[in-house]
Amino acid sequence: MRASHTRLALLALGIAVCMNGPLFFLQFRVFGLPWNWEGPVVRESFVALAVASVVAVVFSQSDPGSRAGLSPAERRAVALVAVMTLWIVATSLWSVAPDVTRGRATLYVGLACFAWLLSRLRFEDLRAVLVGACVAVLAASLAAVVSSESIGVDRNGDWRGIFTNRNSLAPIAALAIILGIGSAIERGGRLRPGAVGVAGLGAVLAANTQGDRHGA
Repeated sequence: MRASHTRLALLALGIAVCMNGPLFFLQFRVFGLPWNWEGPVVRESFVALAVASVVAVVFSQSDPGSRAGLSPAERRAVALVAVMTLWIVATSLWSVAPDVTRGRATLYVGLACFAWLLSRLRFEDLRAVLVGACVAVLAASLAAVVSSESIGVDRNGDWRGIFTNRNSLAPIAALAIILGIGSAIERGGRLRPGAVGVAGLGAVLAANTQGDRHGA
């Protein structure tokens, strides 16, 4: 059974949070707060995502209508994630700033739960989540470039949109191209205009992440 549109939209929002750039844009450009990981916008957004993911995993596992038990491959993946997560938490024992390390490590536990939620999606739903997240941030980036060059374009003429630099924007644009091309052709050979638009949006942003550096 396909996931609900609300669930897919929330997961897409979570993906956008994990892209980092949009959060720093809000924190620094919109609210005028310091450009660092401990700022309220960045940190609290990750806290909210981690807590929501843990709650969602707990409820999904208690749902009798959820998917059947784990396959052997899924059990191995869960074991590896658990070991990695415990190791991250354990590093707080010898950290020079144990409170800070412990707080960040706890976030990774929640983010592991977010990854679990994504892994349980059907392929079509996962693709929809990724497309939704990419389109949202790329459309916002294009709007930033058009509305204010001082925000959306760096000093070298490269487009950065709502990201910190072009190197953060370019991979998202490339992912949009891949997703768009991959879903552009329906079974039966019919073309999906929406998918072509996704690939086109990614291409426009990707092509402008390498600006003119003459005289820079």
